[in-house]
Amino acid sequence: FRELKKWEGKSGIAADTNLYNIYYELGKNFQATKIDTAIYFFNKSIVFAKKQGATLKLGESLRLKGWLLTTKGEYQSAYKYLNQADTLAKKRLHSHESKKAKKLLASILQNIGGIEIYQGNYPKAIELANQALQKFKEINEIEGQSACIGNIGLINMYQGNFDEAITYFSRALQLSK
Repeated sequence: FRELKKWEGKSGIAADTNLYNIYYELGKNFQATKIDTAIYFFNKSIVFAKKQGATLKLGESLRLKGWLLTTKGEYQSAYKYLNQADTLAKKRLHSHESKKAKKLLASILQNIGGIEIYQGNYPKAIELANQALQKFKEINEIEGQSACIGNIGLINMYQGNFDEAITYFSRALQLSK
């Protein structure tokens, strides 16, 4: 918050970049404990990403806001933000930022799969988790792969397929290690 006070009210590229980074990190720090506070900070980061014309930063902030809305049960609003993020990521697929764009797209698929899990649409959730897993494999993103495999384990657990769930959880754990 000391850094925030230092940069608030300033203008220019450095200020916009620093304010984006501060608001984004504050959003991430509050997402597990105070969802509405995190959404507030992600909204602020969205403003500064737009000011910078930073497409992928904007997409990531929109994605995280969408995910937080998912956790609040606001699925239609979540889809809106996740779809906006998806559109932005696809614009950067053939740029020097293609790896970041692919990671963002995979994360969006994973988040949409989370919505499907919450709504009990397990076949669609598994389909999306597998699509995200493939994208994470393409860019050798181990953490994302592990999360996708863990989600498939979770879905199997919800469906009562406990042996299958344990197999997926074990695979996710091995990747995480």
